[in-house]
Amino acid sequence: MIIHTLIEIGKSKKMGKLAALLKALSGQTLEERERKLIELEADANITALVPELVYEQIITGAEEALCMREVLRKATVRMDRPEMKVTVWKRPTRTLPQVGDVGTYPNATVGDFNVVTLSAKKYGEIVPISRDLIEDSLFDIVEILLREEGRIAENTLNQVAIDEIVKNASHSENWNSTEPVTAIAEAVSDVKGDNFTPDTLILTPEALADMFIDPHFTYQYIGEAGNIRSQEMKQPILGMRVFVLGYPTDYFDYASGKKVAVVMDSQRAALLGIRENITTDRIEDPLNDLVNLKVWMRFDVKVVWGGAIAVLNYA
Repeated sequence: MIIHTLIEIGKSKKMGKLAALLKALSGQTLEERERKLIELEADANITALVPELVYEQIITGAEEALCMREVLRKATVRMDRPEMKVTVWKRPTRTLPQVGDVGTYPNATVGDFNVVTLSAKKYGEIVPISRDLIEDSLFDIVEILLREEGRIAENTLNQVAIDEIVKNASHSENWNSTEPVTAIAEAVSDVKGDNFTPDTLILTPEALADMFIDPHFTYQYIGEAGNIRSQEMKQPILGMRVFVLGYPTDYFDYASGKKVAVVMDSQRAALLGIRENITTDRIEDPLNDLVNLKVWMRFDVKVVWGGAIAVLNYA
């Protein structure tokens, strides 16, 4: 049943570059392969082209699930070793002391900072590309599976990041489903009160729906009266970028007792350490190496200042 569904999906779309190339290579003589590669305007170096197209499919899927990587873009560290210590400074609250025109100046005090240890953890699995898919030349399905693996990989980062952030938040407010702006404003006040700058709002899809019916917000309507209209919530909201994360996690969900939104200072709240981005096995045989192909990534997410985070609970 699942295979039939995938076949229908694959056939409903135009065959991609990777599928076309693999089909050209499948069951052909060397002369026929070279001729078809020229027809496809593909690189003659097959061992270099196939891995490139495989990775392109994986990244296409990953980009569809992009969220927390974008949230933490300015707080991302490239790890050149499995474990790294990173110093993060908190914005100062003190002012300069008054001094005379002559005389000595007092020494400044060291500001508030945290030293965070990032320890890269490895996440991965084998893409479910079977020998039968290759032998039956179902390369359109191979493309679908690669894209889905990219989504899975990126959602892994999303889940690890949002769970770490929610679990270590210092502030908490109750979500108001009829007037969410009230709860969001209180969360903003909490974060600002700890001398952080809230610049990011992360919502569940259900929380976003609550926002659309809140009369405090305005919408941009497109269309003529009497016809179906599209509406878009204007950004920023209370000075914050808005992200919607629909992937279910241990801590972040609309279900009763869980968190529905996060307000945070994205540059001070947490660090994202990337040791290895989404990576695959080395592909030397364009067809056979797709079977049992491993996909993995190595990263870590650590909260730095819990005071830079406020969560909103479903009440």
